[in-house]
Amino acid sequence: MITFTLDNALGVFNLNDRALKFFGLLKSQGIKSQGNKSGYFPDVFMKSVLSIGDKGVDSCDISNAGDCMRILISELKKNHYVILGFTLNNRTRYLLAYSRSMLNSYSHNIEIEAKSFTNLSQANDQLLFLGMYYGNILDSSIDAFVLVDSKGQIIMSNSVFDEKFTDGSGLESGPLMLIDFAATPEVATSILDKLRGSENEISQWPESIAKDVMAEVVEVILKDKNSEKLTCDMRIVPSQDGNVFSNGKRYCVWIQDNTSHKINQNQLEAVYLHDQLTGLPSRKLFAYQLNVDMIEHQSKGIDTAVLFIDVDRFKGINDSLGHEAGDKVIELVSSRIKNCLGPNQFLARFGGDEFILSMSGKNIIQKAVKMAARIIGAFGRPIEFDDNKVYSSLSIGIASNAEAGYDANTLISNADTAMFEAKRKGGHRFELFNELLKEKIVQSTAFEMLLHSAIEKDELKVYFQPLIGLPSLKTVGVEALIRWQHPTKGLIMPDSFIKTAEDTGLIIPIGEFVLKEACKTMDRWVTSDELLQPFDYEDRLNSVVEVNLSAKQIDEPNLIKTVEEALSESNLSPNQLVLEITEGAQMEDHMKALEVFNQLRAMGIKLAVDDFGTGFSSLTYLRSFPFDILKIDKSFVSVLSERPEDSIIVKTVIDLSHSLGLEVVAEGVETKLELDILTDLGCDMAQGFLFSKPVSAHDLEHSYSS
Repeated sequence: MITFTLDNALGVFNLNDRALKFFGLLKSQGIKSQGNKSGYFPDVFMKSVLSIGDKGVDSCDISNAGDCMRILISELKKNHYVILGFTLNNRTRYLLAYSRSMLNSYSHNIEIEAKSFTNLSQANDQLLFLGMYYGNILDSSIDAFVLVDSKGQIIMSNSVFDEKFTDGSGLESGPLMLIDFAATPEVATSILDKLRGSENEISQWPESIAKDVMAEVVEVILKDKNSEKLTCDMRIVPSQDGNVFSNGKRYCVWIQDNTSHKINQNQLEAVYLHDQLTGLPSRKLFAYQLNVDMIEHQSKGIDTAVLFIDVDRFKGINDSLGHEAGDKVIELVSSRIKNCLGPNQFLARFGGDEFILSMSGKNIIQKAVKMAARIIGAFGRPIEFDDNKVYSSLSIGIASNAEAGYDANTLISNADTAMFEAKRKGGHRFELFNELLKEKIVQSTAFEMLLHSAIEKDELKVYFQPLIGLPSLKTVGVEALIRWQHPTKGLIMPDSFIKTAEDTGLIIPIGEFVLKEACKTMDRWVTSDELLQPFDYEDRLNSVVEVNLSAKQIDEPNLIKTVEEALSESNLSPNQLVLEITEGAQMEDHMKALEVFNQLRAMGIKLAVDDFGTGFSSLTYLRSFPFDILKIDKSFVSVLSERPEDSIIVKTVIDLSHSLGLEVVAEGVETKLELDILTDLGCDMAQGFLFSKPVSAHDLEHSYSS
């Protein structure tokens, strides 16, 4: 490696042995002095210069040394590397030179490293190779790049680094150290340690490019030219500059500015930790804060309670008013809950229509109960916005670690469990969590899993109970009823599992199964030429099958489609299908239910109100919905022979129904006397154990044929 130093008069000094040999000098000739410089001989260099880069130099003496220096600096600045041509002892020689230190305000010297070539084309090939990497590739990179030595001295930089970290003029401004750009001493130390700790040299520059992606990436905070702090990823890779120069270790340093990415990431985290609709903390932030608070409070002997809050029947609001209105309701619910809170109480939106609140203190259960009552009471008045007036209520579950050392996650889960119990009891109330409730939920969950399994294993069966015409006593229809044939527990009645099915949503697939099975069976009975069917042959096309609908099924968007499929798959006539709605069914949206009922009636399907007399709005039901059949609850039928005054009630119901164009069915008929009284009162149909208990289709067929 040839090394020497030039000053602004093109004086040459500090030549190493290879430089002396190149210029044809002896060591003794290289130790002349001029001023305070040793080894100074401008005559040799200036008289020998043939060209600098692609600039020919006709004559080079002291008078135009400044021009030579200007050209040399310009070429080094432009290309990083430059070819110097010399005529020495009537021989032309070339140096591929590289500046170790450019002209700067501290010194008027240029430190040169170079490699000699006897052939200009070889020097040009090597220059082209280096220029491609140091010039085109590096300057087209979107990342900053510097080449440094093991002390952190910057040897070369690309334009991205110059524009971001310097005044734009690059290394001309002075000898720069990479650690000068570190925002803190700790970062500077880390950078130096990284440089000094690199053991594996990479022999070829292209290989260093290839292995750059394998280098360790460290995050550092650097200062830009305006002293602004930048968050950057830094990669440091050992390099030997394509084997052209090998005087000491050098390192390729790639710097990727991630400041804007970090800002966006912080913004995303803020979004992630807060609900955008209400501005409340998110579920994740709540769980974190609850855990921190519980650790702090428990060390001070302070208890914590969690209130899990759910908006009752919110789906009906969304369905009837639209999602924008639903969002507005959530905003106003959030605001109304916040107005109930005091200091040191942390409210978050848990998701959907659910909120969660934590509070701490002595006697925390009593305080939580008062808070729950206050929040529920705040919804005694409607929520008003735009032209809408929405009546809404809340269900709240309360759990505390006052009696048991629950952790944060368990506390949230327990409060959630208590909230579901409050909803199960009708909503607009709060429930306290306790271990008995937990055991009940565990058992309910296990039962739910069994019910799932029952659906998958075809353990659910459809039974039928005859519907008898009065006074003819002919079978005019059947009611389809669900039963669960458990492999070990035997036959399970619907009262034991229908509520679970409704609470879990399993009532939808169960209801679809019953509907389709009932339609297929009824179609077989009315179209078969065999006599193994329960209906009078001549009247069988007028017979009906009744299938119960739950409130959840009525609210199900696909109900009409399901009914159409059941009729299509079975070929049953729509006028032979009766859908029963229990009088006490709590439909979330009565207007939507009315729309569904009208669609069913338009298809030719009949509607029946079941268990009439057990609800609190019997006449309202008859007035609001387009029913065809009214079924009197068995509680009225069973006392007909014991209390004559009840006959008057039943007579009034029958007469009212007839005046409204409704047919009447009496349920639960068990004695001949009850049947006679109902016949005398003008009842149209009856069903009950007097005629048959609910049985399978097979048993019903054979009971009529025997």
